[in-house]
Amino acid sequence: MLAGGLVLFIEYNAHAPKIPETALQIGYVVSGIAIGIIGGVLGFYCTEFGHLTTGILGGFALGTWMLAFRDRGLIQSETGRIVFLIVCMVCSALGVCHFDVPGTVASSSVFGAYALMIGIDCFVRAGYVSSATVSPQIFAMQGGVVAAAFVGCIVQTILLRKQANKTLCLDEQTLKRKLRIRR
Repeated sequence: MLAGGLVLFIEYNAHAPKIPETALQIGYVVSGIAIGIIGGVLGFYCTEFGHLTTGILGGFALGTWMLAFRDRGLIQSETGRIVFLIVCMVCSALGVCHFDVPGTVASSSVFGAYALMIGIDCFVRAGYVSSATVSPQIFAMQGGVVAAAFVGCIVQTILLRKQANKTLCLDEQTLKRKLRIRR
């Protein structure tokens, strides 16, 4: 799944669809949905796989976000960029494995924000994905990633707290019922 997503991302960078190429745009959407469904099913049945994949994708998004701060990338050599991305992905995966819920929240927020900006770039054509030069539009997209990741962390934290409180209330009710039955 991860390899499929990266291949799709690289293919999009190499052959970004022009405006009249609707068949190619539909192909990207369909293949992205298929990869998402396969990854979702694997993540649902193998929770550790889901956490690890979230960490890897978050590290990839964070690494590519950092590389986009200079013309032709923060690191100039191809090998250096690849090594940098791999280090970011491994560190993020280890962080998710070590910090579990906070790591998963942070990593999924970063990747979700990055994916959101890529989706917006497909329609706005600011050059966030395909441009090798840094412009004010690129910096605006970079800021959008930070803002969306921050909002994603807050929303996920609120939802997790609500779920934990609901679970705690249910556990208390179950305990009270069991105590009543024994009396």
